[in-house]
Amino acid sequence: MPGALTGNYGKVQSSLFNILIDEYGAGVHDVKHSTLFMKLMNSLGLASDPHVYWQFYQPSSLMLNNYFHFITRNKRFFFKYIGALFYTEASLANISKEQAILVKDVFGNGVDTQYFDEHYHIDEHHGEMVLFRIIQPLLEQYGNQIVNDILLGFEEFQLLQRLADEDILIQLEWADNLDTYRDKGDELFHKLPADVDLDTFDEALGERSTTHTHPDHRLLYIERGEMDFWSLVGDPVKLKEKDVLLIPKHRLHGSVVRSSSCLYHQPIIESML
Repeated sequence: MPGALTGNYGKVQSSLFNILIDEYGAGVHDVKHSTLFMKLMNSLGLASDPHVYWQFYQPSSLMLNNYFHFITRNKRFFFKYIGALFYTEASLANISKEQAILVKDVFGNGVDTQYFDEHYHIDEHHGEMVLFRIIQPLLEQYGNQIVNDILLGFEEFQLLQRLADEDILIQLEWADNLDTYRDKGDELFHKLPADVDLDTFDEALGERSTTHTHPDHRLLYIERGEMDFWSLVGDPVKLKEKDVLLIPKHRLHGSVVRSSSCLYHQPIIESML
């Protein structure tokens, strides 16, 4: 947001700044949004240090931040930014309320949901501010020539948000059902063509594969040794000799070798699915 605030463009600039300072608790540290988020994390028994879970950020989630970074650093996209901001502020009020209910249903009433509660309270107001104190005055000043950019920003961020939502749901489905994907992997491994490229790795104790994704479906077959395997933050899955796992394309995963050495293969099986 500070990237879009520089310059001198009247009341619209002041309205944008009004929204920004609300994010910082209007100068009151205890109600700053990041402070409230830290309280939420602590009440769930999770670490609240900045980016401590960075290895498990979905690429599609990073894409949301990258989009805002791009359109706020280039002033020719200012009106696209306003459209994307409107989508964000107008939609967060509803989803924040649902998130607060969900977290309490799952973890109990002891969870500090003020982070969600504050967004439900303030973002309804922010949505109205963007519409009536930013978009409407801009349309009165510049006319229909800016409509396409405002709408494009709204639609682009809505699309990216939908992709991110779908991505995390697919990741959770895979991570929650790894036993099923072990069975599928074992079945597919025994059907591999004789001439398939096994894509072999031979790694030493402690060698780690930082979380990443592949653009294709793959099998993970442990020929020798053991590794810890992560599909989500938390305790790893133990994979040992002769274990097979199907890793669908775009699924985030990482590993650490736990034996003196580990020989494994990752054949691409795109044509088999």
